[in-house]
Amino acid sequence: MEYRQITEDYAVSGQIAAEDVGAIKAAGFRSVICNRPDEEQPGQPSHAVIEAAVDKKVYAISNMSDQSSLAPDTVITGPVWDMYPTVEQAVKLVKAGVFTAQDYGDFSRRDKGGSSLAPYHKFDTILPADVKEMVEKKKAEILDGNFRVDVDENTPTSD
Repeated sequence: MEYRQITEDYAVSGQIAAEDVGAIKAAGFRSVICNRPDEEQPGQPSHAVIEAAVDKKVYAISNMSDQSSLAPDTVITGPVWDMYPTVEQAVKLVKAGVFTAQDYGDFSRRDKGGSSLAPYHKFDTILPADVKEMVEKKKAEILDGNFRVDVDENTPTSD
């Protein structure tokens, strides 16, 4: 499996499969991020990656929904998408008679209420205080408009 080291503690790769998790752990990684919901696109791996993380005792970060119930001892947290602000904006424009097709992606952002962070559940008492403080600081920067992650919807490529 190929990956790109971003910082001392963080690396990225293309789509992983459940059978990759053993090699990921052997390479020294302690957690994986499940970055796509099941069946988002035909043929993509399922949440078997989380199941493999459980099997290999690697922590996981879920995506799109609170997936801690899949593996309460493995899934730390993850972003939760809330479509309500997107739908609310579209309905508002329809009611006003000014609806047009447009990119509603910004309404999925945290500062517009379109996303949040899932609770830490059992990890609330396990995660170091300084880690939780860093997360809270970043959340405040996002809500204050001082930090924004641009969305790149291009198909990812691997080196």
